[in-house]
Amino acid sequence: MKYEAKLAHHVPGRLRVKIPAAIGDNGVLESLKQVFAGVGGVDSVVVKPLSGSLILQYDPKRNAEMKSRFASWQHEQITLCGGRPGDEVEEIAQKIQVEAEFLASHSQAARAVVDLFKNIDLDIRTSTGNAVDLKTAVVAGLAVAALIGLGIEASTPMWVTLALFVLNHFLEQFAALHPVGIR
Repeated sequence: MKYEAKLAHHVPGRLRVKIPAAIGDNGVLESLKQVFAGVGGVDSVVVKPLSGSLILQYDPKRNAEMKSRFASWQHEQITLCGGRPGDEVEEIAQKIQVEAEFLASHSQAARAVVDLFKNIDLDIRTSTGNAVDLKTAVVAGLAVAALIGLGIEASTPMWVTLALFVLNHFLEQFAALHPVGIR
């Protein structure tokens, strides 16, 4: 049987593939795990039977290669279909990156700033085993700043929203790194 799957979530170094027909079917997911484990560049695959998904982990330095590889990937057992998640955000981030690179090509100061942030992100990812990235660290910092600046009594506690975002993002990353089996 051939299964349809969707790329549900993708951050550099990690992607989630959802297979709706495999929800609760550990046998199918284990079989598909072997398919993805055989793909060049994939370091590990974690099975999530409750959501019918697989978490694929790879070296974040190979992000561009993996994005293009899974953009329209097919195998005799599975077909990835539909758009990638976060395409709109990715497009905006890409535009910002292109603009930053343009400015960096015309200014040594801009080059230094661009390289600084790239290195900070890579260092954070490397030192945390890809569990935390610069985006998470910045949002966590904003949450703390909002808590300090606005206080707990704020009518619209922005720090709560930001803290929940960071917690959710961290838990997703941590769950992929430390899977817990179903008993």
